Amino acid sequence: MMEAGSSEIVISDFDVETVQAMLHFMYTGETLEGARLEELIPIADKYDLDDLKKSIEPKIYSKMTTNNATEILILADRHHLIGLKKDAMAFINK
Repeated sequence: MMEAGSSEIVISDFDVETVQAMLHFMYTGETLEGARLEELIPIADKYDLDDLKKSIEPKIYSKMTTNNATEILILADRHHLIGLKKDAMAFINK
């Protein structure tokens, strides 16, 4: 890999704040206060960080409203968050 000969890893498909929030979770096991949770799901999915995804699911659910339930359902389906997907479907069906 290119990174093997360098002390640098380039992550160009996510913004700096999202990468910082991911690294914060990797080193502390806690989600960064103020992190955009919906943007952490794709990076957690890409780098196979199941613990990060599991820690974010209930936080996203707690912020679910009639205005964002569809977007959360799509996010959950796209990134294989089965529990959040079921919760979003139940919320929408109410």
